[in-house]
Amino acid sequence: MKKLKIYTEHPVKLYYQAPYNLIGKQVDSIELIGSRFLYYTLIKINNKSKIFRKIRKIITGKDNVILNEPVTPILRSFIAPFQFLFSNNIILPVAACGGIIYYLLFLKLIGKNLIFHTGWPYISKRRYVRKPWLFNEFLWKIFFKNLKAIGTTKKAADSLEAMGCKSFQIPHSVDTNIFKPKQNNGKVVVLSVGRLTEAKGIRSILNLAEKFKDKARFVFVGSGPLEEEIKENKYVEFLGMINDRQKLADVYRDSDIFLLNSYDTPEWEELFGRVLIESMASGLAIIATNCVGPREIIEDGRNGFLIEQKKDDQLLNKFKLLLEDKELRERLGKRAREDALEKYDIPKVAEKWLKVINE
Repeated sequence: MKKLKIYTEHPVKLYYQAPYNLIGKQVDSIELIGSRFLYYTLIKINNKSKIFRKIRKIITGKDNVILNEPVTPILRSFIAPFQFLFSNNIILPVAACGGIIYYLLFLKLIGKNLIFHTGWPYISKRRYVRKPWLFNEFLWKIFFKNLKAIGTTKKAADSLEAMGCKSFQIPHSVDTNIFKPKQNNGKVVVLSVGRLTEAKGIRSILNLAEKFKDKARFVFVGSGPLEEEIKENKYVEFLGMINDRQKLADVYRDSDIFLLNSYDTPEWEELFGRVLIESMASGLAIIATNCVGPREIIEDGRNGFLIEQKKDDQLLNKFKLLLEDKELRERLGKRAREDALEKYDIPKVAEKWLKVINE
């Protein structure tokens, strides 16, 4: 039985449902460790002067990001590099930049079973979340050679393969036993779930809500900078952030149409769209924009509609089609559910993880 350690800047179990599904089968245990401490010491800090400035800010309270964190996760993050010396199977969802590469190369050299994990599709094109030093970039290239690596989309996996990795494409997963459809009658319910930001195309959805206020209910779930604007909008219902998975699934189940109206910015892209596979599992009719993640998940006209980014006329036309044609909504929703069961169900995705772990 294998013991896995997952070392990530975002230690959220939800992102690793499939590996956790292996516990008790061929995996004995999984430890999810936040790398936040080393993020500040090895990734974001690039020279000695910055190190001293960062330490001074933390001590004086001007940078309280670390100080606001619970003590236990910080300690676990700090001792993790020592634990890894005695661990064989380590999953690394980390950004490909920064000084952490020196330690990762060392782990590779001493024969650890490392699996790099990312949704970033531009590593081979030298586009980084944070630009590394030229020498560090060279070391990352060495690190990637023959390294096992998982991309959450085909584009991410292809980028890893171009870097010399043994690349695998494994998507995120969804619990299809919780997220499942039901027959809805009455007024059409339109759902949007996620970060409430400009880049999610929220204001275009608000315009739809006003235009079709008599024919549909518009529901928002999430949090973010546009939260107050949505709360004050009389044409929509705002449910806030829902962390309880069963309650969130109930909201999906009570809906008919799902909208993901994201667009690319210099700082952000919709690299996957986990809410898409949740809405698919729930049997909703989907309209999503042609971003990196959605274009690999939604087949236009078969399991949803794919529209171009920032094209409000396309959003309006596809929405009117779904609003006026219940049979079309049900047909797209049925195919979406079938695809969720086939491609994104936790046990099936877990099998793919197991093959990579045992590779």
